[in-house]
Amino acid sequence: MFRGFCNPALLRGAPVSLNSAGCYTGIPAGSIGTFAYGLSCPIDTVAHLAS
Repeated sequence: MFRGFCNPALLRGAPVSLNSAGCYTGIPAGSIGTFAYGLSCPIDTVAHLAS
């Protein structure tokens, strides 16, 4: 039933390994979020940055 809605171009771009796809998207997302938080956080002590 749903086969008619699937575009073959989308099926070719689907990730084969879900674990590696999650790793490759999660690490950069966490890094970008940490960087943005670090820029906006007013506390710059070593103890705060290490935690």
